[in-house]
Amino acid sequence: WIPFQGMGYPIHLNVQSGFHYLPLQWFAWVGWPYTLTSAVVLQGLHVAFGALGAAWCAHLLRMDWKLALLAALAYQGFGGFYGNASHPDIVRAYALLPWLMGPVVAPWTDSTRLRVAVALVPLWTQMMWTGGYSGNAIATLALLGGVTAARTAFNVRQQPARWLGLALLAALGDEGPQLRRLLDRLAAAANALATPMPPSG
Repeated sequence: WIPFQGMGYPIHLNVQSGFHYLPLQWFAWVGWPYTLTSAVVLQGLHVAFGALGAAWCAHLLRMDWKLALLAALAYQGFGGFYGNASHPDIVRAYALLPWLMGPVVAPWTDSTRLRVAVALVPLWTQMMWTGGYSGNAIATLALLGGVTAARTAFNVRQQPARWLGLALLAALGDEGPQLRRLLDRLAAAANALATPMPPSG
């Protein structure tokens, strides 16, 4: 329960709570407490995961592994991680960005690497919506969806274009409940703004 707005609301309605985020759910599954130390370790693991994603994205762009590891090192030092260290949802969103971006910007040739990257798009999208900052999720997925649509328009006969389109559709279908919560919150906020305040006195 979130008691700080109005008369409160269930935590499930808060799209920034991370309640359904798989790495946070893991703590509940194994019975470990989510302490300050575990939060710091988890945040550090997200930065490392983002760096690994940058290496994977670079490798999808046909860079050899030495250059891909250099990309990982550069991404690990990215200021977004450290400038937003007090906002774990933003750090999570930046960690997922290269994993989502890789199959969108990579050359669409039939390869096992690309198939694996595309197959993981629904999982990364689910994690972005449930654990990342909703502003990052909206911007990232709108931009990557637009790039994918534009590239697909010119490469409609290529098999990877169809895979990526199907993966994005699967991701949107998987995120129906989270998007519904976001729309419910926006509707409630709009309704609250439209409701006139009673006269004081």
